[in-house]
Amino acid sequence: MCTGRYALRVTTEQPAPAPAPAPVVGGARLRDAVTLLRDAGPRWVVAAGAVGAAGLVVVPAVGGLLALAVRAAGLPALTHLDVGTLLTTPASVALVALGIVLAAVTVLVQQGVLVGLVAPALAGRTVPLRDAFTALRGPARRLLGPGALLLLLYSVVLVPLGAIGVGAALARDVEVPEFITGELLKFDGGRAVLVVAVLAVTWVDLRLSLTVPMFVLTDRGVGASLVASWRATRRTWWRIGLALGAVGVVVAGISALVATTALAPTRFADAHAPGAATIVAGTSLALTACVAVLLAAAAAATTALVTTAATRATVPGAGATT
Repeated sequence: MCTGRYALRVTTEQPAPAPAPAPVVGGARLRDAVTLLRDAGPRWVVAAGAVGAAGLVVVPAVGGLLALAVRAAGLPALTHLDVGTLLTTPASVALVALGIVLAAVTVLVQQGVLVGLVAPALAGRTVPLRDAFTALRGPARRLLGPGALLLLLYSVVLVPLGAIGVGAALARDVEVPEFITGELLKFDGGRAVLVVAVLAVTWVDLRLSLTVPMFVLTDRGVGASLVASWRATRRTWWRIGLALGAVGVVVAGISALVATTALAPTRFADAHAPGAATIVAGTSLALTACVAVLLAAAAAATTALVTTAATRATVPGAGATT
């Protein structure tokens, strides 16, 4: 043992603490996201468009299953008075359950494939589309239960109402019924109530916006993913809202520009070539519809990037094996 002025001084270096995750929006992270979108975005948009088109097949199939369920219960049609009869007929219950699972799996594929492509890209890896589909086998098995109905209610009702979430751009046909908004606007203060309700739904959507990435990238069930998203966004929901709001503004601006531009050929044909106006109008409408599909897919891909990045930043190990 050495003593005195020449004593050996041994120091132990403590490992530096891990840096706090950077915010999802702002600074270098935003620039990295833009670069990632530029490089991989077209591939994600094509994937989003392809899986989004699955709804064109699944929606009629689910409708057919529900029609068979009504018929199996011996009902000419389904009303609120006949729900009890429907749910007490074993064959009808089985058909309804099959329809719910089919719809939930479709929703999972539509949104989960994007998460499965984005998560590895955020870690610097590129995976083929086939691997993104394969990674959904575990989450799909977790849907064989009440989680299927819970995911369906979240994705098909809550997400479109607030227009927040990975599938918001792919499921835009749900809105507050017109008779409700009409009744609200008939009395003093109704408009304020409607605005508060919309803001409340949007806020809830932001708090739950990480549900699908949580479900796909971790071993949580649907209910646990909803709870985990609520907790994880306690302090970051406004950042996610800013990012998704920017996406919405850009998409709305491009949509308005496309709609305005698409009308120009039709007006020109009406004025100078009336005989060709119908063909020109039909062509413009078809091109506008194609652009709308691409914009919806781009919005879905960008939303998946924002929510997946937020999930990885707030949940240790999320997507580590994806």
